[in-house]
Amino acid sequence: MKFSTIIASCPRPITRQIHPSFIRYLSSSSSNNSDFSSLGLPEWLLQNLGQAFPHISKPSDAQRSLIPALLEKNGLGNRRDVILKSGTGTGKSFGLVVGLLSRLTPGKESKSSKSKSTSLVIVPHRDLAYQYQHWIHLLYPDDLSISQLCVRGDPLNPIPTHLIGKSLAQVLGKQSRPRILLATPQALVELLEATLSKPLLPRSKPNPSVLPPLPISSLDLRINTIVADEMDELLKLPPKYASPKELKSWERHKPPIIRILDAAYGSADDLKGSTSSQVVGILPRPQLVLTSATLGNQVRRFLFGQTNWMAEDSEDGSKNAVVRLDLSRSQLGNEGDNARSRGHSIDDTVVEHSCVVVRKDGSVRNIDMVEPPVQLPLKTTKGKSKGVKQAQDAETPEKPIAPPTTPSEPLLLSMATAFALDVPSLALLVLPSTYNIRKTVDQLKELGVDARPVDLKDDEKGKADLAGGSRSSFTANFVSQVPAGITSDRDNGPSAEQYEPTLLVSTLATVRGLDFPNLTHVFLLDTSVITNLTAYEHIAGRVGRFGKPGKVVTFVQESKPGAENSQTKPSSNGDDLSRVRDEEQRMRRIFNRLGIAPVDFSAVE
Repeated sequence: MKFSTIIASCPRPITRQIHPSFIRYLSSSSSNNSDFSSLGLPEWLLQNLGQAFPHISKPSDAQRSLIPALLEKNGLGNRRDVILKSGTGTGKSFGLVVGLLSRLTPGKESKSSKSKSTSLVIVPHRDLAYQYQHWIHLLYPDDLSISQLCVRGDPLNPIPTHLIGKSLAQVLGKQSRPRILLATPQALVELLEATLSKPLLPRSKPNPSVLPPLPISSLDLRINTIVADEMDELLKLPPKYASPKELKSWERHKPPIIRILDAAYGSADDLKGSTSSQVVGILPRPQLVLTSATLGNQVRRFLFGQTNWMAEDSEDGSKNAVVRLDLSRSQLGNEGDNARSRGHSIDDTVVEHSCVVVRKDGSVRNIDMVEPPVQLPLKTTKGKSKGVKQAQDAETPEKPIAPPTTPSEPLLLSMATAFALDVPSLALLVLPSTYNIRKTVDQLKELGVDARPVDLKDDEKGKADLAGGSRSSFTANFVSQVPAGITSDRDNGPSAEQYEPTLLVSTLATVRGLDFPNLTHVFLLDTSVITNLTAYEHIAGRVGRFGKPGKVVTFVQESKPGAENSQTKPSSNGDDLSRVRDEEQRMRRIFNRLGIAPVDFSAVE
């Protein structure tokens, strides 16, 4: 069955009653006064948690539900599969680390013991893998080899080929079998493909229908749990209103996570022709844990309707083979706001959302949330009006224009000034994937901003960001270039010598899921990075984590008078954002769709 068949057969969202397991886990430890000891964690982990993270005294709602679900076994002694949907900043990834580490026993973890099992954690990008490893090392300092990285492009952490088969190093006890393997999908596929008798040609077309199955059993590991964090990003399903061309492209270039999970649990096609004597996937079957802030109906329909990954209810004789946890509507802040009632995870009770409009002369103003009336062309009885003809001419396809590689100067200068006047320690600039991050960083440095790309591979700076932000020198040579309309509210604040902010620069694909404790501001330059509402949710989710306040500020250019603001039909991603040319109106629609009431940015008069 193809993905397009699932979409056609399920045109409307599936309405489900609350799963009984959700009620059980949430009600068993729903008190906000409960601490981590109420979740059944071992004493050594509670002590390490208090020492490494003294500011985290109580688990979040997501952690109070997730950790017991990870640990509890059914009547047959097997752990249930878990699907968790919870808003950004609610501690899903950290809860996964705590839950997986709670299965270990310090002092009894033998490096060469074959009886020890391994948890495979798959994340969309390597910086998120570095964050996982950072947390693991803090919570389990007795043995840093307890976790192993499997990522690409890191000379200090090459792809662990020693995990394939029984290498001499393993026989001699020089290489450990990790208890937690942290992998990105493509790196794991490369590791497994290295064992194929006939390696794929480098220039062969990546058609998954003809690719051989991945020999995941060749890993010299006893995998008992597979975790896929940010599952919707790993799957990258076609948009809701995808064109036939987009569906065909996705079918031909399926994400590597599909090959990995098909190898672990068997694909739907494998089961069609299999017999009881045939072995499909890993045995005994590993627990599967899927998490994300935006696990929508589209993803769930794909998981249960087109794959064999999820456990069947009949396996344990009950209706709770899969624990479904949906906490997207019961998290930090008010539970009844408009955004959360529509399934979105934006919480504007702790995060301030603003939009700064940059005029052609470089001056700035805050967004006007009142949309101007749309002027429709006049109709005439004698043929088509001039306005209609002009509108048709405007719809004539033009030659494609190469996307910009760096932000425009007015936007960059306005953002740099606002950064200098309002950021106390650490901020993040999220750019479209077409932008050159290095060039943008150089431009920011010329303006006196201490900017650098997000790179957690850097041992010193990366760990400083994860531990609470870095401290670096700051210069203010931009003051003479301050755009009209921007003022500082720091007249009575710290001096320039004490004020040392840092700006991290990244794209959405490489920053999703990351947690920077000292991050207070997220900046966006124009709306091209906001491809859909989900993208804005994940960008805004870098701040406001665990209820800490933060700001999300988008800088857009003022459109020309009479710019086309209307849209005639939905775009392929399921909304009309991509057809709105006026960036200010585009931000109005984003705010309205997410139920956000934007506030005036304090640095703008």
